[in-house]
Amino acid sequence: MSKYNIKKAAALLLIVTIIEKILGFGREMVITSQFGANWLTDSYVAGYLVPNFIMVILNAGLVNVYAPLFLSEAEIDENEAWNKISSVSTYLMLILLIVAAFGALFSHDIVSIIYHGFDEKSLHAASEISKIFFVGVFIYCASIIEGSVLNCLKHFIYPVISVCLLSIGMIVFVLAFGGKANINSIAYGYVAGATAGLILQYIKLKRINAKLTINFKHYKDFSSTFIKLLTPVLVSTSIGQINMFVDRIFASYLTDGSMSYLAYADKVSSLPVMIFSGMVATVVFPELIEHINNKEEALVKNYIRKSIIATMIFLIPSFIGIIVLNKEIIKLLFERNAFDMTATANTASALFYYSPTIIMYGGMAVIAKVYYSMKDTKTLMYISTVTILLNVIFDYVLMKPLAHNGLALSTSLVSVIQFITAYFVLKKKINMENDEHFQKSLCKICISSIIMGIFIYGLKTFIGPYIKSNLVIVAASIIGGAFVYFMFLIILKVDEVKEIINKLKPHSIKGEA
Repeated sequence: MSKYNIKKAAALLLIVTIIEKILGFGREMVITSQFGANWLTDSYVAGYLVPNFIMVILNAGLVNVYAPLFLSEAEIDENEAWNKISSVSTYLMLILLIVAAFGALFSHDIVSIIYHGFDEKSLHAASEISKIFFVGVFIYCASIIEGSVLNCLKHFIYPVISVCLLSIGMIVFVLAFGGKANINSIAYGYVAGATAGLILQYIKLKRINAKLTINFKHYKDFSSTFIKLLTPVLVSTSIGQINMFVDRIFASYLTDGSMSYLAYADKVSSLPVMIFSGMVATVVFPELIEHINNKEEALVKNYIRKSIIATMIFLIPSFIGIIVLNKEIIKLLFERNAFDMTATANTASALFYYSPTIIMYGGMAVIAKVYYSMKDTKTLMYISTVTILLNVIFDYVLMKPLAHNGLALSTSLVSVIQFITAYFVLKKKINMENDEHFQKSLCKICISSIIMGIFIYGLKTFIGPYIKSNLVIVAASIIGGAFVYFMFLIILKVDEVKEIINKLKPHSIKGEA
């Protein structure tokens, strides 16, 4: 893929990803408005968590394993590459069918084992919604397999559109059938959206003549090559999800709504990570694999530095902005109808304690892609394993004095330890020397972000008594803060900003085309 095509793909992916995130928050706004934050929404979060666990780890696994497996094989024999990827997909779907059927049949037992703090009413509601979600997740996992193949072929947009359809399905069903506290409408919408995404990507694969078929002949490829690569990825990814499980288990012993507060805050804190670091990592991934395969060490190291700086330009100010505006953001997004002021305050405090994960998870998204491109899936597995024990200890220690906020703080502490460890191990693995320019750029981004934060705090303090509209306060803070932030980036001469501006100029794009 040429530099021009990378830019074009990144721009389109950014637009579609932003639309997907807007739809995602539209979905959450509809859900919170309809149901609030209480035992019923706790049941929804709990019931969704188990099948979502399967979806998340599979998504991470396939996205990070399919590409190295397919692209490295395609360089030798494209037909053989299609045979192997088809075989992998076939056996994987068979396994997922068995898992989904088991989960749906025994959903009540699964939920009962995990959430000891729930009463029978909550357990019943959670098991019913979990049963429906297991069906939906199986369909969506098939969609993930299609999307992973499309990403290998550098068709990045359709997998994101399929996620958009998930949110659209859930919004439509909640609005149409969510009356009288029908929490199951969320799950039925998920099933409908997943089915639409599956069909859409299937049509796209047919149009580009992708040779993805049902294939049981290459069992050895599935059992050896793929499993060896996938297992460490699944383990390392699942450990992150296990940490979430641990948080939710502890939260089930707290007051009604605690699980919902954490879930809503987590969605807000993850937004900038998914938009910016996810976009950068997805588009850069195929190119990074090529440089690693060609043993172009200098280009690999440059890609790492550039990717980290590119994500941190957006994530560090997002972290500062959420610290300053956490209550205003939650109020703007969720406070209406069933979601009251108490829910806003509790969710905002959880968001405050979650905020460091914006930087840490963003950095990990880039670092993890490098490990997976090198086909080193074991290192992250070992690092992530340690975080389970740490998370349990932190949860236990912090929950009593800080309630649900202690669980959010625990997650942030673990994310800091995980990222720092993974980064310095990677530096040692690839002999990446200290880069003074890289370090200075990060310092300048931090300084500009802090100045932005001071400006936003002063602005909201000044206009708050005179302007009653929370929307105006948030909008003025974001627009004004962004102006101040980028102004100081330019004053401090952060070269990467100049590169971004130059790439946005029409003559620049035309010249490189």
